[in-house]
Amino acid sequence: DKDYHGAVKTVRQGLTLEDDSHELDFYVLLGSSIDDLEEVENALKVYDSALLKYPNSQLLQLNKGITYMRLKKIDEAEDLFQQLLLRNPFYSSAHFRLGQCALQRGQLVQAMMCFYTYLINYPDGPQSSLIIKLMGNLSKNTDDVKEVVNKRTEQPSGNYAMVEQIIVSGSLHVYVSESL
Repeated sequence: DKDYHGAVKTVRQGLTLEDDSHELDFYVLLGSSIDDLEEVENALKVYDSALLKYPNSQLLQLNKGITYMRLKKIDEAEDLFQQLLLRNPFYSSAHFRLGQCALQRGQLVQAMMCFYTYLINYPDGPQSSLIIKLMGNLSKNTDDVKEVVNKRTEQPSGNYAMVEQIIVSGSLHVYVSESL
């Protein structure tokens, strides 16, 4: 309920319990709560220390990537999400977050591919409505999309450039509307 200070206190108490069967969950909650307090550097320390004990935890790695995104360290976040997908190509949340990274870079086609993959793997997932809205904005080339494209530092090349031209021209929106 947004009481992140209370959550941190409770989780720290949980970490002192003799029964460590929920320790991983406590670390995930601790890192997330500290991140929500906008103490992102401390959140990274929690994730790093927990990953020493639980190096295969996908949720710790995903949350660490989200924290990197908050710090605008998109390269680091992207690397983490890609590593997660190499180990588990069906990890929908990693596809969603990787799509968000691509969108922040102004890589519309790559973002759409990530979002489609999320929807294929988890059509009723918690991010589905948001993704469908984002995809609609991308296909309609809304002002938000134009702003992202104008801020990017690299232009797409090769096939990405061609597909992006189709998307931003509105042809994709017309095609999708006629197909439905």
